[in-house]
Amino acid sequence: MMLQQEQQQQQQQQQQQDEDEDDQQQQQQQQQQQQQQQQQQVVIKPHIQQQLMLQQQQRYLLQLHRKTILKATATQQKLLQLYRQLQQQEQQQQQQQQQQQQQQHENAEEEEEEEDKDEEEDKEEGEERILLNLSRYISYQDMLLQRLQRISTGLNALCASIKKKEKSEYY
Repeated sequence: MMLQQEQQQQQQQQQQQDEDEDDQQQQQQQQQQQQQQQQQQVVIKPHIQQQLMLQQQQRYLLQLHRKTILKATATQQKLLQLYRQLQQQEQQQQQQQQQQQQQQHENAEEEEEEEDKDEEEDKEEGEERILLNLSRYISYQDMLLQRLQRISTGLNALCASIKKKEKSEYY
């Protein structure tokens, strides 16, 4: 892009130099023609003088037309360059917006994943607590069951000894 801009600037400078040279040539030609006319005015007949003036005006108009075309071309190139710069800026802005939207989307996804992960961790911790509590409860129930079995064994032994005594007293 920079190379293209430099080339366009060089072309514009060359065109400006060409225009300046054309202006100088035109002025020199006009001066020469005026000098020739002044020298020949005495000899030149009116209708020939009129033709010379018309030719001079035509040359001037042609040169003016050429300058106008060169200036219009230079202006057109400048406008084209500005248009391209604007297009590039728009593309860059669109790319930046897309990148920002993509980054926001990725950030939202990451946040959602982290929230899901946190919820999963909380759920796992809750399940672990429940399992731990169930394990403690089962251990406590086992201990109670063992005590009840000892009490039952003791009661059975007591009952058996009472029956023995009753049998022995009965006989």
